[in-house]
Amino acid sequence: MPLPTELPCRAMTHEDLPHVLALQYSCYHPDFHEPLSAFESKLSASPYTCWVISAGQGASRQLLRQAITHATRLGLARLSLIAVQDSAAFWGHLGFAARPVTSAPLARKLASFGADAMLMSHNLPQVSASA
Repeated sequence: MPLPTELPCRAMTHEDLPHVLALQYSCYHPDFHEPLSAFESKLSASPYTCWVISAGQGASRQLLRQAITHATRLGLARLSLIAVQDSAAFWGHLGFAARPVTSAPLARKLASFGADAMLMSHNLPQVSASA
């Protein structure tokens, strides 16, 4: 599904990856840094869900609005994330809530992000088939 044009995000390209890596290095603890190959894999696997936006005040809300719009159009029921580095309160203010871990593989994945990592979800509005 192509990127909706009414939001201020644009599709990520391979040319953006050095900037994405630099942003990651400035924002996250080194334990959470992903290599270039991880971002290349994500971009290749799902180019319609890899977006960039000019950094600045409100960028996180704009990207979240983009994700909600896209996921709703796809008929998804929720967005989920793993909050790290004491960010659960930030995500909570954006409508995410703690979600129970329901499987051993998910528990192992969550544990790999550190002791304070929290699985969180944001329920999406359901659009009727006739809408």
